Formats: sequence, C-alpha cells, structure tokens
Amino acid sequence: MKFRLPRFRKPAIRSWSRKRKILSSIAAVVAAVVLYTGISLSVYVANHSADPFDQNVATWARGHGLGFVVNRLERWRYSKPPSEKPADALALEADAVDSVPATSAPPPTEPSTTAAGVTAPSTTQAPTTTLPPAPTALTPQLSPALKGEGQWRSISELGGKTVIWATSIRPLAEYGSVVATAAVFDPSTLSAGLFNGPDIPGKGGWFNANKVTKQALPSLMATFNGGFRLEHFKGGYISEGRVIRKMRKDEATIGIRSDGTLAVGSWLRELPDDGSWKSLRQNLPPVVLDGKPSIDLFPGTYWGDDFHQVTFTYRSAICRLPNGWLMYVAMGKVDINLLADALVNMGCQMAMQLDINGNWPQFATFKGFGTAERKPVLLDKRMGNPARTLRGSPKDFIGLFDPATLPPDLIK
Repeated sequence: MKFRLPRFRKPAIRSWSRKRKILSSIAAVVAAVVLYTGISLSVYVANHSADPFDQNVATWARGHGLGFVVNRLERWRYSKPPSEKPADALALEADAVDSVPATSAPPPTEPSTTAAGVTAPSTTQAPTTTLPPAPTALTPQLSPALKGEGQWRSISELGGKTVIWATSIRPLAEYGSVVATAAVFDPSTLSAGLFNGPDIPGKGGWFNANKVTKQALPSLMATFNGGFRLEHFKGGYISEGRVIRKMRKDEATIGIRSDGTLAVGSWLRELPDDGSWKSLRQNLPPVVLDGKPSIDLFPGTYWGDDFHQVTFTYRSAICRLPNGWLMYVAMGKVDINLLADALVNMGCQMAMQLDINGNWPQFATFKGFGTAERKPVLLDKRMGNPARTLRGSPKDFIGLFDPATLPPDLIK
C-alpha cells in the first residue's frame, strides 16, 4: 500500500511561505525607515553640532511631522514649577560686561541725533555720538539683593559711550529661583535688520540670509533671536518685500522701518500700516499691554504650552519701556503667566514673547568693532552657541548695527 502525504499540508506550507514574505517585506520597510531616520537625524545633528543634542532632536522631529511627540515630551520635561527658594547667583555673563559701570559715564547734553543710513569713513573706532545715559536701575524683588542685581552695566559702546546696557535680576518675589537677564537700548541709536533662516522662515533666496555678511560685520553691535516656528502661530512674516505670511491685527510685532529703526508694538494698534516698514515679524498676541499682563485677553493662544499653561522653561521676550527704549529679556524657568508678571515688574509697557526652550533664546554682543574678525559674547550664562549668527542660524534673528559706519543698502 502506497503512503501519501495528506493534501492539506501543501497549502499550509504555501501559507507559511506567504507569511514569511510579508514579514520580510515589513521588516525591510521598517529597516529602511530606521536607516533613513538615523541618517537624516545624524546629518542634522552634525550640521548643528554647536547646539545641544536634545534640542537638535526636537527640532529635527518638528521638521519631520513629529511635533505632537515633542510637545508631549516637553510637557513631561518642563512640568515642574520653579522653586520659591531664592537663587544665590545671577546669570549675567561676566565677559559681556565692560570694566567700567555705565552709570559712571558723563550724561549727554542733548538727545541723540544719529539717524540710520548716515555714512562715515570706516575706522576701527566708531565716531563719537551723543548718546543717552544709563537707564534707571531695576528695583530688586527680593531682599537682600545680590551684588549688582538690577544695576545696569555697559556691554556695547560707540565712540566711548554706551549704547547697550545689561543687568540680571530675580524678578519674582514668590519664585526666587527665577533669574532674568536683560539688555536695553535706545532704538534711535542703532540700525536693525531681519535675517532669515533656512528653517524659519525658509523659502530661500534671501539677501539677509542666515548669517551676518563679512561686509556688515565691522558695524555689527548685537544680535538676538526671533520668534516661534511658523506652524506655532498665526501671525505674519514679511521681509525684503516678500510676504511669507499676512499680518494679523493686534498681534505682537517687531517692525523695522526703511531707515533701519526698530520698533515693537501691536499691529495696527501701535504700529500703523503706513508703508514705512521693510520687515515685520509677528509672534503671538502681546503678553503685556499698557503695563499689565494681557494673557487673559487672548484665550486659546498657543504660548509654547499646549497643555493648560504648565510648561516652565527658558523663555525670551522683547518689550517697550515707557521712555520708548527697547529691552530684550531672557529668564527661566517660567510659564507664560510668570513671564508676563516678571516683565511688568521689570518696567515693560508692552511686551512680545520670542523663542523659548534650549539655547534658542540668545542675545550676543561682539568684540572687535571695525573689523571683520568679531568675537561674540553672550548676554546670559545659560545661553549657548555664541557664533550661531556668524556661521549660520537655522532660524530668523535680528541684527543691530552702528548706522554711521554701516555701508548703505547692505542690509535689506
């Protein structure tokens, strides 16, 4: 009698073969995705090696549609409120401060008359101009105050007179661990330009691209960061005559007029649509209006805290003081409400939140005026990658220049 294999076994073998092919195909796809992800992330990290690894991973992930994952991880990472215990040290970078306090300089006899666009022979020393004295010291919120707390010191000079001052302070009495660092300047003494990064706003073809050009470096006084990624706010972005995003009424706005004058205000409330602007950069509604916190006036706003305003992190802002001067501020770790309260305590009349997290908040001045070999000096010890705006920034930033030595038409 012949023995025959049961017929049902052949289909079983074919079925397993098909499953194996399917599993092999899935494994190949997964391997390809993992390989692509690894290569793509490695290239991004290598190209931005001066920034922290976790910041690079978060930025890469947001650029690849994984922002929802980053948001949830940031909620977990930044959910702890700041301590009430007072900090025992400030954050002003020692190298940023000149050896002589700004308050020791003799006051001017008349207001500044320097205007953007005025040309003068390029020298290693800026021409002497009439500049305002140091701003009034900030009132410490805690007692006893730390040495130098709230006292303005010179960090940038023109013709031997200070144009940018800086200080550090603990701005919240109930959260003494929060430390803020600030730089203040009279916008009428400096000429500004908006520089455009390949990530933010992207698009390419910019005259003011992702770094300060060699020709403009001798006149460079300072740089500071812009705002959020475009997908995180609804406001406008206009630069070099190109409308990347339309302006929105009442949104907080950095504006640069055709003469290079920098202004900060609410669009159409304080900054009119009068055709005088060459650059406009919005970033959410104001956090301070008329000297008061304005968070509650704009419910539903994404302030960098998707999850019920519980994200306590390092944040930056720029505000207008009652006398018209502008003040850049970086502080941490705070949520949006603590940021607003601190800015009010520091004297802001109107304020606009800028970028947050990692070392994206950045304000730098530059040694070696009059030469193309500039050494960046950060404002705050917590800031990083000081040469970002010289070597190439992925995001937009603002540059401040000496208008008397800046060649005409060099900054759009």
